Amino acid sequence: MDRELCVFAGLTGGKYANMLNVGGGSTVTNCVFRDGDCAYWAVNASGGDSSFVDCVFANIKGGGLSGGTVVDRCVFRQNSDYLWFNQLPRVVRNSLFDGNNLLVWLHSVGLASNKTGGFENCTFVNGTAKHSLIDFSKSTNSVVTFVNCALHGDFKHAFIWSEGSGAGLVYTNCLVDAFESKISDANKIGYTAHNCKVGVDPRFVDAANGDYRPQRKSPCVDAALPLDWMDAETSDLGRNPRVVTRGRPLAKNPSALPDIGCYECQDPPPGSMVIFR
Repeated sequence: MDRELCVFAGLTGGKYANMLNVGGGSTVTNCVFRDGDCAYWAVNASGGDSSFVDCVFANIKGGGLSGGTVVDRCVFRQNSDYLWFNQLPRVVRNSLFDGNNLLVWLHSVGLASNKTGGFENCTFVNGTAKHSLIDFSKSTNSVVTFVNCALHGDFKHAFIWSEGSGAGLVYTNCLVDAFESKISDANKIGYTAHNCKVGVDPRFVDAANGDYRPQRKSPCVDAALPLDWMDAETSDLGRNPRVVTRGRPLAKNPSALPDIGCYECQDPPPGSMVIFR
C-alpha cells in the first residue's frame, strides 16, 4: 500500500507507529510527519523493500522513523529523540538532518545486532545532543557507514558504546568538522575514515538561514565519489540534477562529478553563458 501527498500532524500518545505503519513493499512519497509524540517510533516500515521519498519528519518527540529499505530526498528537522530504533534502512540518500537529537539507536540485543546501514550524500547540521549520531548501546557487530556526507555542527561526539562489541562507524569521502568518540565502558570500538576532509568549512550558501546548498567554491563541489545509483536522471534534495560540474549536468557532460552532501551546486563558473532552448 502506498501513501503520498499526506500530512500527519499532532498525533500523540501510544507506543508504536501512532502516525503510520506500513508493510513490506510500500512506497511513501511527499508526506509530512510533524508535531508528534510517540514512545518508540511514530512511523514504522515493517518487512522489506519499503521506501520513503520526498518526505519531511519534523518536531517528533520520542522517536521518528523505524525501518525502511531506501530513504531518498527526505528532510529530518528538530526531532527530539532518535530517528531509527533497532532497524536501520539499507541506505539513506540525498537527505538533510537538521537539529536532531539522536540519529540511530541500536538498542535491543538480537534485534539491533549484526546490522549494516548507510548514509550516502547526506548533510548533517546542528546536532543537539552530545552523542548526535549513533548510540550502539547493546548492539553487537553492527556497522554504520557514511559516504559523500557533510557533517557540520555539534557532531564531535560521534557515538557512545554501552554493552555491545565488534562494531563501529566507517566514513568514506566525507567532510567532517572533527572526529572524536566517547566510549562508556571498556569495549574498544572506533571509526575508520577514508579520504575525508576534516575541519574544513563546507561553505554553504546561507547556513544561518537554513540554506545548505554548497557555494560554487565550496570544498564539497565535485568532491564526491560517483556511486552506482547516480545517473543523468538522479536528483538531489532540491530535485535538481544530482551530478553537475561547472553548471553542466551529467546528461550534457559525461565527465561531471557529484558534490558532497544532499545538494548539488548548479551554478556555472563566472563569465559563463547559459543558453536555454
